[in-house]
Amino acid sequence: MKTTHSIWEILDEGVTFEPVDLKSSFIKNAMLFEISEDTDDGTFPRVSDYMRFANSLDSDGTSYFLNRLSRKKNKSELDFCGVKITRESQWDCKAILEFPEPIDVIMGHVGEKAIIEKVKIIQGEFTHDWFFRKSGRQDKIANGFEIWFEVEKYLG
Repeated sequence: MKTTHSIWEILDEGVTFEPVDLKSSFIKNAMLFEISEDTDDGTFPRVSDYMRFANSLDSDGTSYFLNRLSRKKNKSELDFCGVKITRESQWDCKAILEFPEPIDVIMGHVGEKAIIEKVKIIQGEFTHDWFFRKSGRQDKIANGFEIWFEVEKYLG
């Protein structure tokens, strides 16, 4: 059985979600939402565009990324590829994700057998992490970032 921690594979291919714990980071029980780096020409045509985005992400936190998902005035309810993201305020990183259809989630294991449940609503918190690459276009700050959703509990 194929499992993933990436929201794109969950939504596009219907792969079973298995939260990841990164050993080299503070990220625990999480789903990968976005990964981007300074070499992404379509997203960041100039190094200065990436640096401006990265500095805002660093100073304002992950809510800066979430607020850029929508041009609407009300940024407490967002849509990300059909997934409804609900927050209490536009500067809050705590959120509730509601998927259009229930997804398969690995809740644990009994021996080698995975315990899988269907889940449609997940509560948790968005966070971000930085990474460095030798092939980046600049060397002043981290070359890339990842946006993660740390799962606190499954609501239904």
